[in-house]
Amino acid sequence: RVKAEEKHALTQYVVDKFSDIVFMLDDSRKFRYVNDKALEQLCFTTTEFSNMSLLDIYCPEDDELWQKAWAEVEDKGQHTFASKLKRKDSTFIPVEVMACHVRFGGEGYSFAFARDITNRRYLESQLRQSQKMEAVGRLAGGIAHDFNNQLTVILGFCYVLEVDQSIDGQTLELIKEIQGAALRSAQLTGQLLAFSRKQVLKPSVLQVNKVVSDLKKTLQRIIGEDVSLTLDLTQEKTKVKVDRSQMEQAIINLCLNARDAMPDGGQLIIETGFSELHDRSLIGGEVANGQFVSLAISDSGSGMDDRTLS
Repeated sequence: RVKAEEKHALTQYVVDKFSDIVFMLDDSRKFRYVNDKALEQLCFTTTEFSNMSLLDIYCPEDDELWQKAWAEVEDKGQHTFASKLKRKDSTFIPVEVMACHVRFGGEGYSFAFARDITNRRYLESQLRQSQKMEAVGRLAGGIAHDFNNQLTVILGFCYVLEVDQSIDGQTLELIKEIQGAALRSAQLTGQLLAFSRKQVLKPSVLQVNKVVSDLKKTLQRIIGEDVSLTLDLTQEKTKVKVDRSQMEQAIINLCLNARDAMPDGGQLIIETGFSELHDRSLIGGEVANGQFVSLAISDSGSGMDDRTLS
């Protein structure tokens, strides 16, 4: 038969291997035993724990919470709740605690099993954020569809006026401007739908140079007269397979940021060319080394300060 001391050693060995923090406390809430996980996560030594009580390692703000928890333990035998435990460096880790109370050899002992829920809290926050984004996406999708319906009416009347023989040339130019604005607005709704994940992306083989050239007039309007726009496009073919609306959106966003960095005017340069990629870690992802089309947007603005850059 296994001797009592061997049973005790075996029990302690098993508890030390637990992935959760384990405390054994006497009636005055002083530590009588802590397992290896408690030493590892809270960074106190066994000697330090022997001179401490539970009061030394939980957040003072949670004092009432722990008092209620012990009252529940005494009444029902056990209680589970969420709290924080203080590490030696005075930082706190969020934990889920299961506390219980037993009497042995005429003495009362309380046990607390604490599980670090830092990762769980992070995942919960990510889930809440994704739910918010889903709600925003649905709203964006609804607005985009309704806006598209209004644009259809505007474009329809533009087409009717275009074929009206009584319209003079100057008025026809104005109608074409309205038509162009409506078509550009339709592209914006496409971006909203892409954001809400309700639009299927349609990659196609495009010339980057042509995409940039087609955007020049639009870009000049949005950056204003104080900013000089220069296109420095390679003479070589710049074929890529991308979704046109997403590429245009990326270019427009970068140019808007550049404009904001030049409140008193300046120069904006868009360049295309080719780059050799030898270090995939520069861009991340599973990308083979080799030659790629490059698109560079630079401005004469103030740029980021050292704090922002860090």
